[in-house]
Amino acid sequence: MLKSHVLYALLGNLYNELGDTEKSEHAYTQWLKIRQNNLYYDNAYYYRIFAEDLLEKGLFPKTAHTFAKLAIQTDSSSSFYYPTTFAQTCIANENFDDAIKYFKQAFSLVSSVSAYERVWDRVTDSSQYADDKERFEQMLDELLDTFSDESSTSRANGYRKIAHYYSNKGEKAKAINYTLRAGLVPETNWITLGPFDNIDAYGVLNAYIPEETTQIDTTAQYYGKGELISWKKSKYRSLDGHYVFTGDTEGSASYVWGTVVSPDERDIIIRFDSDDQGAIWLNGKLVFRHDRTRAAIFDRYTINTTLKQGENTILVKICNGSADYDFYFRITDVDGIPYDDLHYKSADALLNAPPPEPTFHVNVNLGWAEYYDKNDMHDKAMEQILQTGIIHEKQWLVLGPFDNTAGIGYNTAYIPEDTLQIDRNAQYDGSNGKISWKKHTDDAFNGFIDFGRNDEWLVSYTWTTVTSPDEREVQLRIGSDDQAKVWLNGEQVYAFEMGRWGVVDTDIVPVTLKAGENTILVKVCNEEMSWGFYMRFTDEEGKPYNDLKINARIASENEE
Repeated sequence: MLKSHVLYALLGNLYNELGDTEKSEHAYTQWLKIRQNNLYYDNAYYYRIFAEDLLEKGLFPKTAHTFAKLAIQTDSSSSFYYPTTFAQTCIANENFDDAIKYFKQAFSLVSSVSAYERVWDRVTDSSQYADDKERFEQMLDELLDTFSDESSTSRANGYRKIAHYYSNKGEKAKAINYTLRAGLVPETNWITLGPFDNIDAYGVLNAYIPEETTQIDTTAQYYGKGELISWKKSKYRSLDGHYVFTGDTEGSASYVWGTVVSPDERDIIIRFDSDDQGAIWLNGKLVFRHDRTRAAIFDRYTINTTLKQGENTILVKICNGSADYDFYFRITDVDGIPYDDLHYKSADALLNAPPPEPTFHVNVNLGWAEYYDKNDMHDKAMEQILQTGIIHEKQWLVLGPFDNTAGIGYNTAYIPEDTLQIDRNAQYDGSNGKISWKKHTDDAFNGFIDFGRNDEWLVSYTWTTVTSPDEREVQLRIGSDDQAKVWLNGEQVYAFEMGRWGVVDTDIVPVTLKAGENTILVKVCNEEMSWGFYMRFTDEEGKPYNDLKINARIASENEE
């Protein structure tokens, strides 16, 4: 038992904690002898792991150096791990010149952005082995010269990693300086709003707030993911330009807002990526959007755009499914070199900006309707809904579900679809037995006519009427998840046959309402996950009418 290296390691740790240096050193020495005798000789991997184990324990730096050297001499894989481990043992033995040499060798062995990042991680992690912190930090700057090309992604990543090092040390000014040298925006120059609910990852297309804007109201509140939210400073983890969202991240969407000041008009490149989907608006114009759901990679996307002279507003939206929730955003010239004359407004300045004139936004109203309804303020909820023109949950009859296996439901008329009247007492053969028309019910009062979630490959119909005081041209605005058809007064006026997310106002259809009662039949087919639709009538400017009556009879029944 006394020949167990595990036992001696435990004894060494115990004596260390008790402050008995002599016994601790003796135990660790015995541990070292046994480990050395058990090593597989002429095996580079085991030499390297042993050297790293010694470094991790802070023991026998010269022995660690010896085995790291044996590892690199024996290695035939050209892996960057061997020179970086050797360089780390050089630092532990205060030989910084050799450390620089072997870190440079490691950089020469890699070509991908992610591999460069791992080498930089091992460089900055080496600070724990350095007693001479000043010389270590000189080494960091010297390693930047490995990348002589100022435009290289690898050099920018080096600045970011050094910023991370200083941030972890609590040296905020130095961290921000290196972040800016990389062309990245420090977290202190963003404000954030979120999280919103990113059901089934539809948030990349859903405007939770006015997105095409050059002004935001930092005093406003919104109904987010189960709570009221407002703009606030970022809760950064590290001042290195890698923006990581905190808090409730699963199935969430959030915004960040910033302002960059340019001394002149100039063409720029925005270098960006996010985990998961992301979108960017510059001066109120959408300049980029992607719907990938994978880890963010530094400089994955390059976006050609233009800064105007003076202040330029930046809005970034990131939508997360699960796990990591973050993004990179940096600005360079067309050759990839960061600017040193761009300035960013501070988070305090952004939050203290005077609010703009209030503007109407459908999704903001729908969010407030849901909030008020969930908090038993039903009159206020209805007031918010009516301002949108949405035909809401209490104004529909529903019939379903019917079968949509392999998408058959889209072209299958389970009822007479061109009808001008329905029989509420009739029964039909649904997918789960006999069904009939009934009042629609919903857990949330937010304008989304929700047929359920994870009810896969099914079809349902809804029916309502719209009474108009006169004949008029209107816009029927609809967004469905997934396929949908609409009949107005028995005539098909709309059809969409692809799978998609349900988003307000996805499609706009000009239609004519006759004077008096108009019938509306909607059919929505589901493939997977969410299932439902939004519908509203507006004028050409998207404003609702206040003199249309939506199925007053159903509404009165719901109130009884």
